[in-house]
Amino acid sequence: MSVDVKTGAGSGSPIGPESYAATPEEMDAMEASVVGILRNSLSQDYEGVAALIVESEDPLANFGRTSEPIAFLRERGEEYDFYKGMRPYEEKSSFLYTVDLAQGRIAHIKRLVFPNDPSERQITGLTGIDVIDDRVSSTDPDEHVGLEDIMRFFKMSEDDLQRSFCVSTNVTTSRVEAEANTPPHIFLSYKATFLLFKAKNYDRIFAYLNVAAAHSLGGLGLESQLLQDKEFHLPIPQDDGSVAYDNDYVAVCLPGSKQNIEAFTVPNREHPLYKLLNLDLPGYSLPTYSLTREGESVLLGS
Repeated sequence: MSVDVKTGAGSGSPIGPESYAATPEEMDAMEASVVGILRNSLSQDYEGVAALIVESEDPLANFGRTSEPIAFLRERGEEYDFYKGMRPYEEKSSFLYTVDLAQGRIAHIKRLVFPNDPSERQITGLTGIDVIDDRVSSTDPDEHVGLEDIMRFFKMSEDDLQRSFCVSTNVTTSRVEAEANTPPHIFLSYKATFLLFKAKNYDRIFAYLNVAAAHSLGGLGLESQLLQDKEFHLPIPQDDGSVAYDNDYVAVCLPGSKQNIEAFTVPNREHPLYKLLNLDLPGYSLPTYSLTREGESVLLGS
């Protein structure tokens, strides 16, 4: 069965529960559209890895939305209502697709959440950056921190806050066949994130990382800091309205320092990341595009 997929944020439908429940045929059609956009933007003989960022209202964003509960169930063996949980962040979300063009498949997905306007924050009290809002809204004294305290800790101005964003979800799809020379898609997805970071002059990234990864970043040549220098954890809303916390994931901030940007965007055989992953420098190119509301792809970097 053929499924027609429109692109561009201006062609989307309202986001509802069905946005998280695309059929297999719709998923294949969205994936084919993403692959086609990248192939049309690149030379036809390019068979490496590329990335595409789509806005929340773009119909192609539903590929990422549908993938989130699938991955959660696969990794945790339990269900989570992402439609309900992500509703406060939908408008400010974008989805970053890391695509293996040799296989014609989306390999990895990141949901990036950008901050609310200051006027909206004055009404809701929320920044739109869920890692921060989880702290501000928590009723657990061990998981709560006020926004002013967080901004003071990181020496953030209002402008700095507006130039921050959150990597809210990370999803490795099961659509790429693993081979001996399969590129490190997760690592490349972070390169795409920092290419966006560099192109748009962002200030810092917030994310939940597993404890081992969070404490190993320094040894990998990256600058990072736990919120308030302590472990704040990933909240998991429960059916009864309460909130449990996953102690395996902690809130981390990565500044937009020269050290961090160059770690992901400047090939260097001596860098710990390259040694760890045994990266092939000639194959490290990652053309990264942003899809406009009109459906045009704009190159952010490579």
